[in-house]
This record gives sequence, structure tokens and C-alpha cells, in this order.
Amino acid sequence: FEQPLDEDKNNTYDLSVTVSDGFANSSPANVRITILDLAEDEWIFSRNEGAGWRSFGWFGNYFETTSGDGWIYHETLGWLYRTGDATSSIWFYDESLKDPDDFLKGWLWTSAQVYPYFYSPGTAEWLYYLRGSQKPRMFYSYNNSAWVEMEKP
Repeated sequence: FEQPLDEDKNNTYDLSVTVSDGFANSSPANVRITILDLAEDEWIFSRNEGAGWRSFGWFGNYFETTSGDGWIYHETLGWLYRTGDATSSIWFYDESLKDPDDFLKGWLWTSAQVYPYFYSPGTAEWLYYLRGSQKPRMFYSYNNSAWVEMEKP
């Protein structure tokens, strides 16, 4: 059960349990139950913002197409093709980064724990996305030790 104050945190409940057969009660036993927050590991647990928009605290707002074909529109990153259901390992395809001579260019890896860092196998480098940048999107290239501008698709 998620409330705004405990979003993205595990929920822990301390209970005192007493068993009764109708005639006598057992001694109370203390039990701690921890509910792990799965919202950070599955796209289906993202918050519904209405009108097709969804969000994660770590990722921001995105629009999920109704066709279920994997394409999403992120509010600042633009159109991305998303693979898989887990957020613990995410591959995105960004068409604006593609290169007809190199299949790997355009693919970016990240996770809920790593974002806004991306790994680009096409350029064999780590990129840091400057959150909120969009026209142009700004990525810090660790290979070049410089900021790189990339237009939003």
C-alpha cells in the first residue's frame, strides 16, 4: 500500500499476534512484516497520472502508447523504444542516435538504480543525462570528458 509519504520505501509493520481457541489465549508473539516496494522493479507499477501518462519518481513522466508495442514518449527524452518489464535492467532504443553502419548505436542501457546514467554499447561509453534538458538534450560523455548536445526525436 503506497501513500505519498512512503513512496519508494519499503513498508514495515510491527504486529502483536495472540491466538485463541475460544477458551484461552496464547501469549502474545511479536511479528515484523516487511513489504518490499516492487514499484521500482516493474513498469506496471508506475503511477498512473491520467490520459495515458505514467511516472516514476526516479524517471519522471512518460506516455505509454496504447498499442503496447514498447514505444514510450518521455517528457524530456522524447520517443524511446523500451524492452522488457523490469526496471532493474532497461534497454532503450533512441532513433535519433541510430547509425545505419552500426547496429548498436541508438541503444542505451540503464536501470532504476543507475538512471540518469546510460551506457551506450555503440560508442562503448557511459553518458550522464542532465535531467530536464530537452532542446537540446544534454549528455555528459565520459569518454570525451565533455557535454554533448543531442536533439530530441
